[in-house]
Amino acid sequence: MSNTYTPQEWNRMTIRAGGKRIEYWINGIKVMDYIDEGLKASREGNIGFQLHDGTVMQVAYKNIRVRELNKK
Repeated sequence: MSNTYTPQEWNRMTIRAGGKRIEYWINGIKVMDYIDEGLKASREGNIGFQLHDGTVMQVAYKNIRVRELNKK
């Protein structure tokens, strides 16, 4: 992810969650595409933001948008 994430700069993160699938992009590069087949997998709930790698850090957010996915 060293070429994807830029420390000390604003980074654009996009998350799409629909049904069992979660997709995640950093600065336009898809870094995760996961399908949760677990019987207890959540299909609805709260949205939370977190970042932790064990070091002391400052986290800031701007221009957060939540949009409903088009239903198929």
